[in-house]
Amino acid sequence: MPNKKYLNLSLLIVCGYVFSAGSLPAQYESKQEKQGLENTDESSNKEKPIEVKNKLCPVDFKKITPENKYPYTYKDKLYYFHSPKCIEEFEKDPEGFLKVWEKKERFYKINIIYD
Repeated sequence: MPNKKYLNLSLLIVCGYVFSAGSLPAQYESKQEKQGLENTDESSNKEKPIEVKNKLCPVDFKKITPENKYPYTYKDKLYYFHSPKCIEEFEKDPEGFLKVWEKKERFYKINIIYD
């Protein structure tokens, strides 16, 4: 009987180790798994644009809704515009539009419930 107790205890310890580890140690990973991990590292090095989540169009200051939400990336930031024409205007003087827009957007966030 004591042997059965020790067997159950050792089995419990081994199961606990396997379930807590989650996967096999690194030495047992296959080459494909290692390559998959390397590929994800490379893709994470490519910077994704930061989503600004603006509620007002930077050009005409109209509210952005799901029906009229046009994305545009500028300096690794993703802005939303009211229409494609607004994007064309924005491309002419992006810094000027952003300078004015930031003040309006800040006012909008402070004074209106920002959903």
